[in-house]
Amino acid sequence: MRCGVILHRLRNRLVFSFHLEPERITLERSLAKDFDPLDVVELLMALEEELGVKISDKEADEVKTMQDRVRLIRRYTGS
Repeated sequence: MRCGVILHRLRNRLVFSFHLEPERITLERSLAKDFDPLDVVELLMALEEELGVKISDKEADEVKTMQDRVRLIRRYTGS
């Protein structure tokens, strides 16, 4: 899956779940700093379901930015 497609899906999920403006969601945005830890877990679970993947807790803990999340999803989707 291409980076642009993954970022688009992530943005849509954040806009829908957290009512954020899409233009505020950049690759550099820190999820851990900007969101409650429970919100980050819920986002991860929703993405796992949507993409049909299971991300380990260790890998999820290492994700700090949107760019990190895009890279992780690309790894799991074989892109």
